[in-house]
Amino acid sequence: MRRIFNRLYDEDPYLDAPLADVEVDMQGWGSTHFFFRGIIEHLKPSMIVEVGSWKGRSALHMADLCKASGIENLEICCVDTWLGTSGIWARKGQVKEELKLKNGWPMLYFTFMKNVVEAGHQDVITPLPLPSDMGAQVLKRMRARPDLIYIDAAHDYDNCLRDLRNYFDLLDDNGILLGDDYETIDGVTEAAQEFAREKELILVGTRSKFVLSKNVQHVHAMQALLAEIDARRARVAEAKARAAEEASAGEAGGEEA
Repeated sequence: MRRIFNRLYDEDPYLDAPLADVEVDMQGWGSTHFFFRGIIEHLKPSMIVEVGSWKGRSALHMADLCKASGIENLEICCVDTWLGTSGIWARKGQVKEELKLKNGWPMLYFTFMKNVVEAGHQDVITPLPLPSDMGAQVLKRMRARPDLIYIDAAHDYDNCLRDLRNYFDLLDDNGILLGDDYETIDGVTEAAQEFAREKELILVGTRSKFVLSKNVQHVHAMQALLAEIDARRARVAEAKARAAEEASAGEAGGEEA
């Protein structure tokens, strides 16, 4: 049972959607980061809220992971206007291509829907086409308590901090908040760090993603996951360096011969 979907819609928005001429376009950024799998395998969330969905690639990845884990009563609510960002609109040469403009209006929502339908996840993904602050108000009125919230909307300090404040209050006490663009966009990094200080939370961060939780056990689990990934990367880098040294030594020996 999709609680949010049933509160929002009398009719299925995917039903008879004008998608025949819409192309599948799975373009995205950081949509398969290791934290997604780590959090879902650890937490087994049944209600996920994604704030900022773009073309839906990360939501689809989470749906894949959750279904593979056998999670029942799954719902992933995607909050987005699908109208693009100020950064995209400022780049006139890219606006039409990126946002699929028609008569000056972005058709990106239908790209999102096409991707969801083609992936076969329309049974679990609920679109909520609103700005992030309004989406938070709607979910609050519904008394939604997501197990996992993924923040990937505005990328400036003020709006990112606002999203963190709005959505962390909705998070279940046993939930996890995952954020995008940590250490890659200064405003996001500063907002995440400020919010962690404000709430006296431990921030678990790596390039591209950060994690916050009200449950310290989840924090420790994500720290352990990050340490494991870092150690694995170090071993791979060491092995590559060793192989390069051996190859270089072999070439040198061949030249001497």
